[in-house]
Amino acid sequence: MKKLSIFILSLFAISCINLTPYNPQQSFIFIKNKITVDICLDNVYQKTNTGQTGSAFVIKNNNNDSYILTAGHVCSSIKNKQILESKITSISSSLELIDFNYNILNSTKMKIINIDEKKDLCMIFIKDAKLPTIKISSSKPKFSDEVMTISAPYGFFEKNLVFFTKGYYLGQNKNFDFYSFWTLPGSSGSMILNKNKELVGITLKRSKINNMLSVSIAYKDLIDYINQYAK
Repeated sequence: MKKLSIFILSLFAISCINLTPYNPQQSFIFIKNKITVDICLDNVYQKTNTGQTGSAFVIKNNNNDSYILTAGHVCSSIKNKQILESKITSISSSLELIDFNYNILNSTKMKIINIDEKKDLCMIFIKDAKLPTIKISSSKPKFSDEVMTISAPYGFFEKNLVFFTKGYYLGQNKNFDFYSFWTLPGSSGSMILNKNKELVGITLKRSKINNMLSVSIAYKDLIDYINQYAK
């Protein structure tokens, strides 16, 4: 009878593990970057309000805090070449982060930990917000592996409604991985998942010659960056 009781308790304990289904879209974050630029062109002072949107995802929890990963240029204050070439007197930006359930995260508890311009990655820390995290693949993708991405192209995002598309892993060139799926403005920073819905890449940009050619930082460099800044 004692052995039977232990067996039943063991079964009960096992049945209580992982009852919550893993849905990677729950880790999606929509970013609005509101930018204000004061410039002086031909001795004329101008104030310009601009902005951009992007995609992101929760990469890790630390107690009740969360780390969010996106593309570096999504976090940047510099909008375009025209502003870069102008005489900037001041520039400021503010990020607004919205989770999958369309909750606006508290910006006063948010901090940009790092922007790596070379790798085009940005790590954001938010305090007192334990959000669902994405699973990370333990191995890099292989040629012709099917993948999917979850993103907000052109700001297409509503509560519990987000865009996804499928494609294939094409290979690596230097420090970048290449995938075949649509990449549009607003897709930057989106998660790239393998068939097990595990992270293998991040959408950084599209090829200048083909909208169906998406570029990600190489898998190894992505993992190294996560390990360095999401502690």
